[in-house]
Amino acid sequence: MGHPSGPGHGIVVDAFSTGMKLAARLGAAGQPLLHVRSAAALPGFLTRSYDPAAFDAEVVHAGDLDATCARIAALTQGAPPRFIAVGTETGVALTDALAARYGLPGNDPATSAARRDKVTMAAHLERAGVAAPATFRAQSMDAALAWVAGHDRWPVVLKPAASAGNDKVFFCADLVEVRRAFAQIHGQENRLGLQDAAVVVQAYLAGRQYIVNTASLDGRHCVTDIWADHRLPLRGASNIYDYEDLLPSTGEVEDALTAYVGQALDALGVRHGPAHSEVMMTAAGPVLIETAARLQGGLLDAPLAMALDRTQMAMAEACYTDPARFVALAAAPYRRRAYLRCVDLIAHRGGVVKAVPGLELAGELPSFAGAVGWPAPGARVIPTVDLLSAPGIAYLCHPERDQIERDYHRIRALEAQGEFFIVEDPHAAS
Repeated sequence: MGHPSGPGHGIVVDAFSTGMKLAARLGAAGQPLLHVRSAAALPGFLTRSYDPAAFDAEVVHAGDLDATCARIAALTQGAPPRFIAVGTETGVALTDALAARYGLPGNDPATSAARRDKVTMAAHLERAGVAAPATFRAQSMDAALAWVAGHDRWPVVLKPAASAGNDKVFFCADLVEVRRAFAQIHGQENRLGLQDAAVVVQAYLAGRQYIVNTASLDGRHCVTDIWADHRLPLRGASNIYDYEDLLPSTGEVEDALTAYVGQALDALGVRHGPAHSEVMMTAAGPVLIETAARLQGGLLDAPLAMALDRTQMAMAEACYTDPARFVALAAAPYRRRAYLRCVDLIAHRGGVVKAVPGLELAGELPSFAGAVGWPAPGARVIPTVDLLSAPGIAYLCHPERDQIERDYHRIRALEAQGEFFIVEDPHAAS
């Protein structure tokens, strides 16, 4: 399978969230693009970030790969695409299928499920001898309760098989909480618009959680950034994202994470493109929580470029358009040039946003480096219970760690005082 070269359209599948930023970057470099939407109906929280101006045309996939490829051929006068890039989670399987159809670098469609379904993911890790959490797919409440009884260790985790953004992830300390969590997942539509016909029941992993972002080329994995993930647990519910700190590329923990994630990516068939992995460092060593075969969602590339000599976005672009540049950039571990913290904002009350003074207040902080996803006046927010209900992200970047700590605590104080978002009718949302 050869690498793309020369002129031709690139294709981005589901260019939403960070995938839209990748498309904008590719277009700014002069690359003509087509957009392929994996389905006509996709969740609004994803599609609202789409900008058609970045693309020459859009093709909506209706489940027939032949028809989709025929439409692409009609738009490009029969010229094959230069590359197939994944935009976000909903586009993973179709990206695999299109790359295989065109003979372009990609991940094997035969193992797409291992990169989307959490039970299949754990099974692939186990078969490859890579540490994985004990995992069960429960089709019924009785099956879930039976597995929990046999597992006989608390807490346990219940979650959808193929969602994203910490959607409906429940930490259960007893059978009452297991029953409640199962009822909230089973048969319901998740954030990606999929109906959860089964529920994942999983062993709880005790330890410190980390994020490892990568980009891969022909099975060569390059770690682009490692983060220490800080969360606030909610018993019987999900957990709240607090903040993530960018770590250096090397060190005892970082080296262990890099080695482990490389093994996990191999086991899951990730050979080409970006991946976002969440890993728990347990007493026995690293264990994968899950991997998503796409860019990390919600990232703002400018603050990362301030703190890093290369970003996941830059490496993904090189992977798709300039393999020689990828090899050159991947020759050495990434270098952290400044401290960087990604602060996930917390809404303590729900309602309609009247004003957002937080943008001006945050802009006065010495380390403030950018914001993403903040609500505009008139938007409705709900109390934060998971990643997707967080009302935005603030980035803090500075040469001094102490300054970041001071600015972080200032943000939390302003939130608690209700000064970041002025909310009307706090009881109107639930």
